[in-house]
Amino acid sequence: MLSLVQATQVLSPDPNYIPTSNDLPLSLPLLIYSAMPVSGSYLSDSNSGKESVMLSRRLYNGITSTKNIPSKVIISYRNENKRYDAVKNNFQKTVLSVVGRLKVSSNNIPHIIASEIE
Repeated sequence: MLSLVQATQVLSPDPNYIPTSNDLPLSLPLLIYSAMPVSGSYLSDSNSGKESVMLSRRLYNGITSTKNIPSKVIISYRNENKRYDAVKNNFQKTVLSVVGRLKVSSNNIPHIIASEIE
């Protein structure tokens, strides 16, 4: 399960204007996701130059008071100039925070195209 909440400012010179869904930007939402990598989930595609890893964490639903809801997300990123090698070599003891764009795919696992990883 992945929840997305994004605040989008809509400006209008008319103080009585009521925003509609047509006022929202056409770009994909930017996500921030923090979790631990799943052991053995790292993949490297030398053809595309992309690397990926699955992150997993347990969530809490405050509306239904449901605890320990499993959440898994696949993160894809470019490791240009070996920027993320230190992170990749320490996956077992690292919590990753990822900023990127949500990619909607046919499988049930959300996919984030990362622009930054910490």
